[in-house]
Amino acid sequence: MIEIINYISKMLAKLPYAYMEWTDEPKYPYIIGEYSEIENSNEDGLTEATFMLTITGKDTWLELEKIKEQIKKIFPPIEGGINGEGIVIYYENSVPIFTGTEEFKRLQINLKAKKWGNKSW
Repeated sequence: MIEIINYISKMLAKLPYAYMEWTDEPKYPYIIGEYSEIENSNEDGLTEATFMLTITGKDTWLELEKIKEQIKKIFPPIEGGINGEGIVIYYENSVPIFTGTEEFKRLQINLKAKKWGNKSW
C-alpha cells in the first residue's frame, strides 16, 4: 500500500492534501486520504483497494465540485493514472457527506487502485 500512498501524494502535491490527518492549521478546502483494501479470492495476482479522498470546505458545494474535477483529470475514470509498476488508479465515484452543520461541506471521492503481480503493496 505504501506505493499507492506515495503515488497519490505525489500526484496531489499541488492540492491541499494529507494522508490520514490534517496536521497544519486548517485552510479550507483541504483533502484527507485513506484507504480500504478489497479482498481478492482469484489467483490472478490482482490486489485492489478503494482510496477515499474526503474534501472539507466552508464556502460552497461548487468549490468542492471544482476540486473533484481536478482530481478526475489527475486520475481519469477510463485510463487512470499508471505509475509504471503495474499499478493503476482511477476515479470511481463521489458521495456528498452530510456534516450536520451549514458551516462545513464534505465530498468523498473514491478512487480505485489496482496492482497486478506477486509483489506486495
